Amino acid sequence: EPPASLHYVVRSLLPDRRYLFGVECRYLGLPSGLAATAASRLEAAEPLPRRAFSFTVLPDGFAAHAALLAAPAPTAVAELAAGGSGGSAGGRRGGLRLHLRWRFRVLPPGTPVPPVLAYQLCCVPAVPDRDGALPPNVPLQPALLVERSRSQGGAACFTVDRNREGASAEAELCASAIETMVSASRLQFVVRVGDPSSNTWSLWSEALSDVVDLTVLPPVAPDGAVLQVSEELWTAKQSGTLPRRAPHAVEAVNLAWPAFQAAPGLAPEQHLQLFVQYEVVVWRVDPAASKLAEVQGLLRSRDSNVTDALVVFRQALQPGSAQAREVHRFQVPGDSLHPGKHHYFQVVARYFFPDGSPLPEPKEPVPGQVALVSAEPYRPTPRNPGVPSLEPFSVELGQTMGRCAILQLHGEEGVDDPTAITTDVAAEPLTIEVREGRSSAWASSTGGAAIGNESGEGAIVAVGSWTAVPQQAVQALGGDKTRLLVRDLAVQVCQFRVRRGVAESRPSAFTDTCVWRPLPLVGDQLCAQMRSVASGGRRPGGQGPLALQGLGVAMGVGADTTLFARLMWPRHAPQAIAVSLSKYQVRYRTCGGEWHDLPMVDLPSSDAVMAECQVSELQYGHLYEFALRLGNALGRWSDWSPPTTPLRLELPPPVPGRSMERGGLRVAVVSSSKVKLVWRPFSVPCRSERMEAPILLDPCRGQRGNVCADYEVIMHGEDGSVLAVVQREAPAVFEDLHSDNEAATWIEADLPLESQRSCSFEIRARLRKGAWGASVRSPPLPARMPSSGPLALTAPPALGPPPHHPAPREEPVAHLYPTEPIAA
Repeated sequence: EPPASLHYVVRSLLPDRRYLFGVECRYLGLPSGLAATAASRLEAAEPLPRRAFSFTVLPDGFAAHAALLAAPAPTAVAELAAGGSGGSAGGRRGGLRLHLRWRFRVLPPGTPVPPVLAYQLCCVPAVPDRDGALPPNVPLQPALLVERSRSQGGAACFTVDRNREGASAEAELCASAIETMVSASRLQFVVRVGDPSSNTWSLWSEALSDVVDLTVLPPVAPDGAVLQVSEELWTAKQSGTLPRRAPHAVEAVNLAWPAFQAAPGLAPEQHLQLFVQYEVVVWRVDPAASKLAEVQGLLRSRDSNVTDALVVFRQALQPGSAQAREVHRFQVPGDSLHPGKHHYFQVVARYFFPDGSPLPEPKEPVPGQVALVSAEPYRPTPRNPGVPSLEPFSVELGQTMGRCAILQLHGEEGVDDPTAITTDVAAEPLTIEVREGRSSAWASSTGGAAIGNESGEGAIVAVGSWTAVPQQAVQALGGDKTRLLVRDLAVQVCQFRVRRGVAESRPSAFTDTCVWRPLPLVGDQLCAQMRSVASGGRRPGGQGPLALQGLGVAMGVGADTTLFARLMWPRHAPQAIAVSLSKYQVRYRTCGGEWHDLPMVDLPSSDAVMAECQVSELQYGHLYEFALRLGNALGRWSDWSPPTTPLRLELPPPVPGRSMERGGLRVAVVSSSKVKLVWRPFSVPCRSERMEAPILLDPCRGQRGNVCADYEVIMHGEDGSVLAVVQREAPAVFEDLHSDNEAATWIEADLPLESQRSCSFEIRARLRKGAWGASVRSPPLPARMPSSGPLALTAPPALGPPPHHPAPREEPVAHLYPTEPIAA
C-alpha cells in the first residue's frame, strides 16, 4: 500500500531567489522513452516567496564568566584561533575557560533559522593602561554556531525558542587563545551573529558582557605566617672547617614557611587540584637605603620597582601539589650572600596545572596581594675571630699585678695570620669581653649548667652575661698587638672572647685571674689541726683523710733529736679553680730579718690531699717565720702568704709527766750503802709559753714518740747539802702525742746511801745540753740504824710539784669539723 503522503527536504536554497517546486512520477523498469510518455507531473500553484532574513542581538542577557578547569578539557572547543576552530588547544589539560551566553532574534519573525550560523566576538579592555587610556578593541576570528540538536558537544551552539521569535546562544573558548592578542587582563565582550552562506552579519551588540579576568591571583600566605630564618655556620658541622676563601662564616641559610592558601576568589577545592610553585628571592639592601622598614614594605607588596634593593639570589622550586605538605623548607647557599650587608628573604608562589603549564597571573601588582618576607633584616655572621688562648706569665712581667690574665689573639677562623682580616669588619674596633665563672656546686644550687674546664680542678659554670673590658685595662705586650695583658679584672674565675663589630669569637677556656694561696693557721686551731692531720685523722663518716684549712707550721723532731720546720697546707684550693696548681715556693726569715727564698718545687700529684715541706737549714734556738706562694700551670704565682706563727727551733726542757703522780717514781733501799731510784721518762711539752707552733714527730725518720735526754739525779741532805749526783742518758717522751705511756720503759739509777743521814732525791732532765727543765723530788728518806735490814719503799711517794715545776694545763680541743671534736 502506498503511504498517505511523501516528504522531501530541499536544502541549500539561496534566500534571495524565488523557487517553484514540482513532483514528477514515473515507472521504474520501463524503457526511458516509454517511461517518459507515461510520466505524470504535479506542480505547486505559485513559487515560494524570497527567504532573506536578518539577526539582532538582544541587549539583555549577555553574560560572560571565567571558569578554572583543572581536569582534562573536551577534545573539541570552539576557540577563535587564526585559520581554524582552535582545536589545537582543545586537548590541553585544564585551563582558564571563558563561558559566554547571549540572545539574538531572527527577522522577519517566524523565519526558519538555518542549522549552522556564525558568530564573532570583540574584546573590549575594561581597565585603562598606565597612561590612563583604554587599549583598542580587538576583534576575534569568526566561528561557527551550530544548532544544539546537531552539535556534537564541542562547538558553540544555539537553541531556537518555540515561538521562533528568538534564540539563545552559548560559546566557550580558552583564555590562552586570546592572551597573545590583547594586552589587558580584564576584558568585556561584544558579539554579532551572521549567516555564513550569505556572509550577512548583524550589528554588534549594544550591551557589553560582564567583566572577565583572564588571570588568577597567586596563592597567599596564611594569616600570621612567619618566614623562619636560621643560619648554618661552617663550624657547626662536626667535621666542617671554615674555608679560607669563604666571605663569611655562613655556609647556608635555612628557610621554612607554611603552605600557602587558596587565592582570593578561588574555591578551596580548586586550590587543592592545582600545583603550587614557590620562588625564593634574596634581596640585598643598599647601604644607602634610608629605612629598612620601607624596603621591607615594598617587598611585601611585591612591588617590582625596589630601587634600594638588589636581587642576589632567585630560585624557583619544583611545582608540587597544593596539599603535599604543611611546611616547606629551602636552603639558600651562603656564598650568594654579601658579607656585612643586610638581606631580606622573599617567598612568592604561583599556580601550575598538573601537566606543568602555568596559570596566567596579573602583570601588575594587585592591591592586597602580599608576599611573605622575613620579619627582620638578616646580616650574615662574619668570619669570627679566632678563640683567644691563655698565655703563660713570664718573669719580666712580675707577679704582683692583681687580678689579670694574658691573652694571645689569633686570626680569623681558618686563617693562620692573626693580623689578616678578610671580611668587611676590619674597620671595626677590637673589644675584649669577659664573663664570670663559678664552681659547679654553686651551679647546682642555683640551677645552672656546669661546664667542665680543661685543668681537671673541678667544674666551672658560666655566670651572667658578657661585659666589655675597658680599653685602658688592656695593654699590648708586643709590637703586633696580638699578645695582650688584661688588668683590673673584678672576678676570680672568668673566660674571654674577642669581638670585632658583630663578629665574635668562641669563648676561651676558663682561667683564674689570681692564684689561690692558703692563709696561716693561728692559735688553738693551729695545734689542733696540725696534730689531727699528722695523726692520720679522717673526715666524718670516713670520707677521706682530714685536710688543713690553711697553712700550718710545726717543729719536727728526728730520731737523733734533730729539729726542722714542718709546713703543711691543702694540696687543692677549697673552691673550684680553672688552672691547676703545679708548684710552690717557701721562704723563711728570722723575726725582723731578711727573707730567704727556697727553690721552687713541684707539688705532689693531684691524688694527694695535703702538701708538705720540711725546712732544715735552720739554726737551733732561733725564732723563724715562714711564707708560702703557689704557682699554676700558666706560670702565674700567687702573692706570698702572710707570715706564719713564729717557730722557735728548740725543744722545751723535759718536765715530769702526768705519770709521776700515779706512781711514776719509786725509791728502793737495796742495802745500807745503796739506794735504787726507778721513774717514768720525763715528758717534752709539745707547746710552751715561748712558742705557739706545736711539735710534731717525724714517723718517716723512725721517730716513736721519744727523744734522747740527759737525766740528773741529785741526793740532798736534810740540811740541803748535795750528797751525790748521778747523770745518765735515757729517753724523754712526748706525752701529749702518745697515750701509751704506761708501756714506756722505766729508768733506773743507783746512788750511794749514808744510812745514818736523812736524804731526798731530785730528778731533772734536759735536751742537747740545753737548759734543765722542772724537777721532781721524792719525800725524805729517814736515817736508818746500821742494824736495820734492806727496806723497799714500794708505795708511791707523795710527790708535790717543785717550786719551779709548771702547773699542768688543759690542752685545747680542736674542732676541725663541727660534727666531730678531736682532742689535741
